[in-house]
Amino acid sequence: MTTVCEVYRQPAEAQHAAESLIAAGIPANTIRILQGSPTRNAHEQRTGSFDDHDADLGREGSFADTEEVQHDVRYEREGSFADTEEVQHDESTERAGSFADVDYDTVTTFSHHVEHVDVVDHAKLISMLTDAGLDEATARRDVESLHHGNSLLLVETTASDTERIRAVLRQSHMAE
Repeated sequence: MTTVCEVYRQPAEAQHAAESLIAAGIPANTIRILQGSPTRNAHEQRTGSFDDHDADLGREGSFADTEEVQHDVRYEREGSFADTEEVQHDESTERAGSFADVDYDTVTTFSHHVEHVDVVDHAKLISMLTDAGLDEATARRDVESLHHGNSLLLVETTASDTERIRAVLRQSHMAE
């Protein structure tokens, strides 16, 4: 068994490639799309008031801004474990966490004309990639690239169908 692995910069490109393969008669159950989510920083998140009035200021205020508070919470340090006066922090350079912080990696499979999305951990992704023939260091780099917006398309095939799959993928690139 051979695995064809392609990297895509956008999830929609990988999705389009998978659909092209299925339309070309490649069995859907042999196709997988691996995706990740970027690490977020709450300092970079847009904040504002209830009605988004002056939201670009990123300041926190009372309901409908009736009582103005000139305080930019994006740069307020939230503390750390066992903080002491001797420890000096530059809160503007620290990453701010939030409840939305999730290492969210997925594998999309296709069967019976239905997409199935499963959340997986890094170990599972690395295992999939090493099973596809990549060495572990390359597999780890590829998993890291998922957190920078890349998507990986994996197609399990026979050696004789590899060139046909590559031709369909080239054609789908040109169609975009």
